[in-house]
Amino acid sequence: MAAAAKDLSVSSYVTRLLDRAVPAGAALRRKADGTVSAETLRRFAALRAEQHAPFPEDSAELIQQSRTEREGRL
Repeated sequence: MAAAAKDLSVSSYVTRLLDRAVPAGAALRRKADGTVSAETLRRFAALRAEQHAPFPEDSAELIQQSRTEREGRL
């Protein structure tokens, strides 16, 4: 929905997000034909491994807990 709001394809939107998130010295590039090399995939995996999940809990469970708490207050 965010990509559509900016009149971008999902691929272009995600690429822009990654361009902002990945440090300049660690740029990851696609080949001219649009494919991604095995080295780039390895680097993506390494970057992902460095990131910490924002919510280690199951998001559906968090939503259900919030609904239950809200209903208790109503």
